[in-house]
Amino acid sequence: MVIPRSFFGLEYAVSVKAIEPEGKEELLSEAWEMFLGTASEQGQQVAEVKATTRFVNIVAELLANRTIYTMSVKTSVHGEVPKNGTHVGWHDSNHFYFLPDVLYNAVSRFLTQQGTHFPVTSLTLWKQLAEEEISVTETCKENGKERKHNLRKKVIEGNRSRKLWVKAEFLRGSDESEARIRKRPEPKPQVFELDLDPENGGSTP
Repeated sequence: MVIPRSFFGLEYAVSVKAIEPEGKEELLSEAWEMFLGTASEQGQQVAEVKATTRFVNIVAELLANRTIYTMSVKTSVHGEVPKNGTHVGWHDSNHFYFLPDVLYNAVSRFLTQQGTHFPVTSLTLWKQLAEEEISVTETCKENGKERKHNLRKKVIEGNRSRKLWVKAEFLRGSDESEARIRKRPEPKPQVFELDLDPENGGSTP
């Protein structure tokens, strides 16, 4: 067990009657609250760069402002096509069927305009979306062996090709999907040394 230097500093302060024992306990309590607050902030920072969360949020925003758009797989119910929007795929009540390269490029352009870039490649992103069950995969036999594809085949307008199947709930919103997509990885515990020696005036981590 690692004992912070601040503990010994406070023990010394009590021994020379610089502070009362009650004061030591109060300072230790404050130090612990500071530690928990810092750990929480770091955990939030880790969450904010999570690729799948960032991707879904950006796609939902671009769909909402019609920068990108999808058409219904039922040609008879096509809506108005945005004049300046980019066609990135199709949809029905359960899924969005995205043209993977077109969608990834649209998200990358959006981030470039903000002076940043997407943190992972498209192949890595498709894998992570599948692992978190945001997208739907396909398993088929090739050369006698089963192979999993993160992009699944779909026939639309007579064309059969692999597309990124994203579950509609994640882009249209639901309480369950909101909770799942915001689930964060636990931050790794870190050790902070808080110097609360009264002679030093105390300090934050």
